[in-house]
Amino acid sequence: MVKNLNMSSLIHDSSRSLTARILIRLKEGLEVFDAPRTSFAINSLAALSKCQHLRQLNLILVTETISLCQLLHSISKLPRLESLAMRCKDAPVAQQPDVSWPPSLKSLEVSGSFTSRTLDHFRLLPSTLTSLSIYDTSEIDYGAFEALLKVIGHGLEYLRLGSYPIGFQDVTLSDWLRHLPKLKSLYVSGSQIGGSLNISDGGKRLYDSHNSHPLKQLKLEGFDLEIVESVFDLVADGYLGCLRHVIFIRTSCTTRRLTRHDLQSVHEVDDLLRALAREDGTSASMEENQAGAEIVEVC
Repeated sequence: MVKNLNMSSLIHDSSRSLTARILIRLKEGLEVFDAPRTSFAINSLAALSKCQHLRQLNLILVTETISLCQLLHSISKLPRLESLAMRCKDAPVAQQPDVSWPPSLKSLEVSGSFTSRTLDHFRLLPSTLTSLSIYDTSEIDYGAFEALLKVIGHGLEYLRLGSYPIGFQDVTLSDWLRHLPKLKSLYVSGSQIGGSLNISDGGKRLYDSHNSHPLKQLKLEGFDLEIVESVFDLVADGYLGCLRHVIFIRTSCTTRRLTRHDLQSVHEVDDLLRALAREDGTSASMEENQAGAEIVEVC
């Protein structure tokens, strides 16, 4: 009995009808499915809806446009689906009825460009959701994004944004963290978060050394010395007192060379995080050899 089917590498070796037939034949045991780029289409959704044991569904490479409503109409009743990766686009206003999500969904990964109108449907995500990745929020107003966080943010432990909503430049880190009380890992663009790396709330400190936010891992795309120093201050002052691992992702082929001062600043953050992990002792949520700060270079 086939439980895991990965067709993501197929481009010209399959057809849409064949994909649908395969899903029908494997429906009784299939638990993990990675869809092919070109041979998965709307006519595959009916077959997909029969896979009642499906736990993980990856449609993120699918090139055919499938609206969110069309997709959810087919998968909303899959009782065991916990992980969903998909492309998303706006549907015409007339085609946006109320939708429901799979009831056991824990992880959602979304690519594609869409507006606040479609984002409103995300407010219906189940309370089981703990992980959310949205790669393009450039057409979404921050007010709509904040409204989403107010509804689902209390349960999120992981959040990744590949871009920032419209109006994000006026938002502080406090505006994020107030809606994300359980967040353990945050992956965002460091170059865009810039001056938002402060923890104040209209002059009032939202978090302090006696009330640290539980964030443990921070991954920032882009390298900026001011951001490195801000991270050090936030941890040292206790505002992000639970933080134990920071990754600065640097595009080496398009940015300036690192200076000795840059490296020293990262080394200071690394020393601080490792020391804190060591002091955590037996109650440590992260071992000392896993803690620290690092620069990852990509090209």
